[in-house]
Amino acid sequence: MSSGEKILIIDDEVNLLKTMALILSREGYDVMRAKDAATAIRILQTMTFNLVFLDLRLPDMSGLDLLASIHQRSPGVAVVILTGHPTIETEVAARRIGVRDFLKKPVDPIQILGCVRKILEEKNSLQRVQLQ
Repeated sequence: MSSGEKILIIDDEVNLLKTMALILSREGYDVMRAKDAATAIRILQTMTFNLVFLDLRLPDMSGLDLLASIHQRSPGVAVVILTGHPTIETEVAARRIGVRDFLKKPVDPIQILGCVRKILEEKNSLQRVQLQ
């Protein structure tokens, strides 16, 4: 079980938002959801997150543009891209901006949890080393 790490899911697919939030909440994560970039930006202005799942295709903004904005506001947050249409060009561009990982839709619950655990364990280990 998690210790209350905060995760934001940004995706315009309502069923995916609900499913991912349910999976992550059951594991003890504090989950927020945003169906578009405008909602995500409002949430990010008032809260900090340990991890963000971000869809590349949002109705009001490119996921890559939002990724850049997220890293401007919260440079330390880990971002995982969710996409049904991965391309090498998009992955290269996202990695240059600082994305941690890519998950191809449809995403398997085991894959989601494995990705979250791996990233959060790495972040926590790095923070412990920095405190020593």
